[in-house]
Amino acid sequence: MGNLGNFLFHSLTFVMQGVLIEIITTSIQARLKGDKCWMGRISAKMIIGYALLPLVFVPIYNLASFCPWIVRGLIYGLVGQALEYFLGLFLYSTTGLYHWYYESRFNIQHHVDLAYLPLFILGGLLFELNWLYIQLILP
Repeated sequence: MGNLGNFLFHSLTFVMQGVLIEIITTSIQARLKGDKCWMGRISAKMIIGYALLPLVFVPIYNLASFCPWIVRGLIYGLVGQALEYFLGLFLYSTTGLYHWYYESRFNIQHHVDLAYLPLFILGGLLFELNWLYIQLILP
């Protein structure tokens, strides 16, 4: 598989994993708020971020792979939240709309919520496992 094929494959797997994480976490949040259907949701625009994630994730993994897992997780979490903030800011500045809107006291301009840092850390480590697995199955 060529470079473009690898990138598309990685993007597809990162999108699937990201959508799954989003649906699970928003379902749990809905249940905690009293929704008996556990209804999860995701903004379709977030798929763009997940599809582009290999462009950012792979270089970070290559630089941080020698670090302990907790340090790598923290790096993934902080970079992930920075990406979410700047993507949200970009989308807001170009369209005038919030494409996701955080309201907790830990939000930064409604584009990112620092209370989600542990989930970003866990998500980053799951993306790492996904990345390592893909490296084993691709020739």
